[in-house]
Amino acid sequence: MEGIAPILHVADARASVDWYAQLGFEVESEHAFGPDWPLYMRLRRGPAQLHLSEHRLDGGPASHVYLYVEDVDNSLPPGAAAEDCPWGMREARLADPDGNVVHIGSPLPEREPAAQA
Repeated sequence: MEGIAPILHVADARASVDWYAQLGFEVESEHAFGPDWPLYMRLRRGPAQLHLSEHRLDGGPASHVYLYVEDVDNSLPPGAAAEDCPWGMREARLADPDGNVVHIGSPLPEREPAAQA
């Protein structure tokens, strides 16, 4: 496999691009069949891709995606916070303007086992 790109349904792709730009995504391309047709945009952050679609049958009422990043704390928009999770990840859970849930996480450093007394 060379890659995978979730397709998220959005009401206004251009407004959603502003929200995803806070997470480091940039527009790679956009397409509409005509001036009054729904917009479809491809976003990229490094090797990660997201597609945003105004087409009413693309995506669900609220999709979930998980973004793996090297440093979650430096990847979050202002006001967002991450927390350490018991499954070994440091994560934040965000929602875009259309209710799509974006989980962002990075692995916690492995800890040395506590010494037995």
